[in-house]
Formats: sequence, structure tokens, C-alpha cells
Amino acid sequence: MTLDLDGHVLRSLPDGTKDTLALTYLRPSTREGWAWYSRELVQRVGETTTAATDGVTGTVGVDVMSTTGEIADGPTVLYKLATPVTTTIDPIELPILPAPNCTVWADPTTGLAMEYVQDTNIVIASLQAALADLATS
Repeated sequence: MTLDLDGHVLRSLPDGTKDTLALTYLRPSTREGWAWYSRELVQRVGETTTAATDGVTGTVGVDVMSTTGEIADGPTVLYKLATPVTTTIDPIELPILPAPNCTVWADPTTGLAMEYVQDTNIVIASLQAALADLATS
């Protein structure tokens, strides 16, 4: 399975080996709100079309994927890297959500997760409004 994220492809193999993208810290956005910076992409899966010369070994469908079901020159073959490669990438500004409530769908096999960080200013304003209502009633 592959996922293209702004020119960086994340891949996974049937045995659970997968590339990872670390969202490392929150910072003020140039728009309203906050945005995640991403600094680290760790590639554990390689891709080749010259498998015989790259020394790729494995069982297709178990720990190797191939467009033709075989490991040979020509087909695209995804395989586990002997040593993971870590790449620093540019910051990512996440899109603004269209409403206060949203639904997120994700395929659990991708290993992607979403974390929600609530704006504490909104919470404090809501509590102050609720306390003001209680005081006047």
C-alpha cells in the first residue's frame, strides 16, 4: 500500500513494515488557530524496478509486494530496507476544518492517526459564559 503526502510517498508491506511520518510539535499558524510542523519521515520500505540487481529477497505477498507477483527486473517491487532512512521534510500546514464538527475516515492499515487539540481559550470562554448565566439566575 502507498500514500503520497505532498511528494513524499509512504509505503507499507503485508508483514507490518511501514514508513512513518512524525508530527513533532504545535506552533501558531499563519491563519487562525494552530498547525503541526513535521520534521521526520522514516522510510523502512524501498521501491525498485531492478530487483535482481538490488539484491531483494522475500516472499511476494508476505514481506515483499510486486506489481507482477514476482521479484525480477521490470516490475515495481516494494521491499524492507536493511537500514531505515530518515529524511527531514518541510513544515506542513494542515487544512482548516470546515465546521466545529467533522468526521474523519481512516484505513487502519495505513497506521495514520489523528489527534485533536482543543483551544483552551474557547473552553475558558464557555465556562465564563456558563458561570455568568448561573450568577444571574
